[in-house]
Amino acid sequence: MQKVTVVCLDKDRQKTVARLQELGTLHVVPTKQPSSEEVDGLVRQQEHLAELLVALTALKVKQDDCTRTPDAQRGKQAAAEGIRLMQERKADSERLAQLQQAIARLQPWGQFSAKQLDRLQAAGWNYALCAVNGKTIPEIPASCRVLPVSADSRQTRFLVLSRDELDDLGLPRVHFPLGTDLHALQQEHQQLEQRTSEQQQQLTALAKSSQADLQAFADTLAEQLDFARAEHGMGDSQNLSYIGGYVPSSKMDELRAVARQQGWGIRYLEADRDDPEVPTKLQIPRQFQIANLIFDLIGVLPGYNEVDVSVSLVIFLSIFCGFLVGDAGYGTLFLLLAAYLWRKTERGTTGRLGVILLATFSATVLVYGAMTGSWFGI
Repeated sequence: MQKVTVVCLDKDRQKTVARLQELGTLHVVPTKQPSSEEVDGLVRQQEHLAELLVALTALKVKQDDCTRTPDAQRGKQAAAEGIRLMQERKADSERLAQLQQAIARLQPWGQFSAKQLDRLQAAGWNYALCAVNGKTIPEIPASCRVLPVSADSRQTRFLVLSRDELDDLGLPRVHFPLGTDLHALQQEHQQLEQRTSEQQQQLTALAKSSQADLQAFADTLAEQLDFARAEHGMGDSQNLSYIGGYVPSSKMDELRAVARQQGWGIRYLEADRDDPEVPTKLQIPRQFQIANLIFDLIGVLPGYNEVDVSVSLVIFLSIFCGFLVGDAGYGTLFLLLAAYLWRKTERGTTGRLGVILLATFSATVLVYGAMTGSWFGI
């Protein structure tokens, strides 16, 4: 692996990054922290899109059968609509929770509105809505009138009226931040429930029709973010800009040829074996590509200065699986399942790799079971 620095004119930095992205050989390491409004905006957009995709996947609806090619532009429009629906649903859900709490507090007081209380004040009466735990109302000055409202096993509720000020009496007042009009709150709650139901239906329709387009847009967005981070992570000096990273030694001739065409300056040297930033590029034989799936499952890759164990890992796990199960009957069943799934998956996909892995393990189970004469445990 070669550690490379590519130098270009400052005015050509966008064109340089675009050409390097098209070439696809440079693993970029930012020279400085790639911070800009463009990067921040793309990161936020990517986060919102990821939340939308998770929410749509969680709906577990069957996608519409459609032969059209996934389109990133359609995905962008669907993402804007889906994110808007998600944000509206979140705001409405929070408001519904507030309304439910307010309605639960108001229901024991019965149906009345703030206008009734305003009329009392206009007539010269000060009022206080009060509640105490238990059934004993505390002592109230004789100048006040106490009107019981309701009582249950937990609380006693009452209204205190007085021509004098009530603020200094230390009454156990009850406050209703969303107002005292129970009917209005119940109406708003009903409307919001209906609206959230409509939002859910729209999201379900989006999940059926647009997930492939959304994934295409997610891929495009990831490329745009990589481009922006590479551009804004470039170093600069006077009228020059430079970008650094790593290139496989086998790809250096290709990079040098492009550098001559574009008028870039390049510096390269063999990466140190103990360099913590150097990436790992595995060159796995085509017959053993299922090793990629195993590495993805366990979340581990060999380091740059470590031995590539991909081929030996596939061989060992296959033999170990055959030895562990060792039943020709179950091996046959798993092999038939793999044959069925083969027809359901497309060439070159992760799903097809999974089927190949299943078929490989099933074959070793079948062979080992046949050698030991074990069929369904008999």
